[in-house]
Amino acid sequence: MNASIACDPYLLSLAATNFYGTLNDVNLQNTICASACGSSLSTYHNSVQTACKNDLDPWDNVPAVYYDYVSDITFPTQDSELTALPNAQQCSPCIIALIKHLQSTPYSNYDAKLATQWKSIQTTCGLSSPTDPQPPALNGSVAVPGYVQNGTTKPSVCKSGNTYQVVSGDTLEKIATAKGVSSGTLRTINGILPDGSNLYAGGTLCLPQTCRTYVVQPNDDCAALASSNGISYTQFRAYNPSINQDCTNLLSGTRICVGLPGPTYNGTTIDGATITKTDQYASSTVAPPSNVATGTTRKCGKYYNVQPGEICEKVAMNNSIAITLFEAINPSIDSDCSNMLSGVSNNEPMLPMARRQSG
Repeated sequence: MNASIACDPYLLSLAATNFYGTLNDVNLQNTICASACGSSLSTYHNSVQTACKNDLDPWDNVPAVYYDYVSDITFPTQDSELTALPNAQQCSPCIIALIKHLQSTPYSNYDAKLATQWKSIQTTCGLSSPTDPQPPALNGSVAVPGYVQNGTTKPSVCKSGNTYQVVSGDTLEKIATAKGVSSGTLRTINGILPDGSNLYAGGTLCLPQTCRTYVVQPNDDCAALASSNGISYTQFRAYNPSINQDCTNLLSGTRICVGLPGPTYNGTTIDGATITKTDQYASSTVAPPSNVATGTTRKCGKYYNVQPGEICEKVAMNNSIAITLFEAINPSIDSDCSNMLSGVSNNEPMLPMARRQSG
């Protein structure tokens, strides 16, 4: 949102350098800290909150006005400590109001270190105010796509097992294209900065799993890309975890996955297995034969004469019966099916293949 702020332009320079001390010029300081400026900033802040309160979260659990808060109240911990200021400045209304505001909101970077300084300042200035940091305002851990949070460490193991050594002239998109991977995932798992400034020749990258890729074109959107590639929006998001839920960071020219990453599962069938029925329950029972296995149910729609070398899975599959049901109605068979023929001399046991469903 654009608005005219009634503040001296020099305030922008001070804000850009995170300056919070005295200006050593009373007239200049009074100009910068004019009440009209504070009122103007407050009005703008409130208008942003009102206009954006119903906006979708840009990322999970991150409110639309989150960065408006942060830009207004973030206090740089890398600057000199507040307790290093002269006592007169520590106890000044400006510093006191600033720290109270930082402590009162969960959106600031007020932490244990600042809490210690605030306690010391209160002792110096004879004050008594809360010092504990506020609990986080966001529900759970927030992973903002394209941003690596403080404390994030590079994984010691490349889970795909595939690596690549960067050579001179490489770019992230060039590597992603050559290796058939998503550039967003490649960037994320290797902690590559958005401008690629930490992509060094000679470095080793962990490659994500390969996938069917697509280069994003201007005006593309996630839903249309998912539909045109025969996948759901949920699948599209799962294949491209660096893209946020509202698809606002889908960038033209980047390479994304439009198919499931990893090798294609073709599956292997059990030799000789065929499907002959679609219902594992029979509508009537048959008389049990004389060589039924010990413990096998006598209320069955079909019995099967086991052949030498057959395994439980093959017998169950060929007769369209779940392996769990097969084991339940043939309790003499052990868990690894190693004794399907044991204990029966000169006879091949008959096992029920379609038990009549009661009721």
